[in-house]
Amino acid sequence: MSKHTGWFVLLAACCLLLITGTVQADNVSITGAFTSFTGVVTNQSLLDWCPADQCGSIGPPSQGVQLCPDAGCSTFFGPLTNFPIPMNPSQDTTSSVTFSVPFNPPSNELIFKAEQGLNGSPLVVDPHAAFKLGTLTFTNGLWTGDADFGFSIVAQDATTQTAHVFTGFVHMGLTSPNTGTPAQNADFIYLTDAAGNPVVSPLTDVTLPSLRAYELADSPTGSNTVSADLYGVFGSLDPTSLQNVTGGGFLDASLTPALSTPPVPEPSTLVLLITGLLPMAGTLKKNLLVRRISQQR
Repeated sequence: MSKHTGWFVLLAACCLLLITGTVQADNVSITGAFTSFTGVVTNQSLLDWCPADQCGSIGPPSQGVQLCPDAGCSTFFGPLTNFPIPMNPSQDTTSSVTFSVPFNPPSNELIFKAEQGLNGSPLVVDPHAAFKLGTLTFTNGLWTGDADFGFSIVAQDATTQTAHVFTGFVHMGLTSPNTGTPAQNADFIYLTDAAGNPVVSPLTDVTLPSLRAYELADSPTGSNTVSADLYGVFGSLDPTSLQNVTGGGFLDASLTPALSTPPVPEPSTLVLLITGLLPMAGTLKKNLLVRRISQQR
């Protein structure tokens, strides 16, 4: 084969790979934010959103009155439906909402941290495969009822000059009263679409699971904050999975307070369980040996 023929074969192979999308990659910038709140803010609870943790002390709440004195922070009291939260999904790479019962810590918090490349550069992603959109974090504190938070993610594709958008909600469910096991007591969040239907992965046709955070009072890990990576694919930017759970919580297929299956123990809990069973196993082995000797006599 001549030198020119070799170059021709290599060029043809590269063209074929590009046509099939095997080596195709897009430069993508991910942003997102919590955009609204639906629920009841009672006279014993507060809803805050603050840039750079600027919130200070807040006085007694009153119906429909803005309470937080700090720039960029607001708190209202009363039943709210799709109440707007002033965050910009097309600009924010990290978004957080805090909601709490005053003077009764801990607070609840939702955080979405968008995935970024090195030093904040765009991501290089395969447009035909699922990729990490960001990390969703839930802190389980004191609150007064279920709630829905408007949630939007924007993937700005510099390669194709298009924007892919997910618009839906993060639903938070409570498990009160907390009279069960730590896993049964864990409050939970899950994703819904714009119509309020649980999100189904287009890759597996399976509903995304709930992300559950232990109560601080009975958490086996000592933490009431749980995080998971959210993956998705282009198109309407469909979420496809939650993975890599860390902190004080777990994933469960159920979207109700009742668990679908008992959660897998944390590694540290599993180690304690095994080490606790070892002395019992040794005692059982010793008793069997003594009984066998007695029978032989």
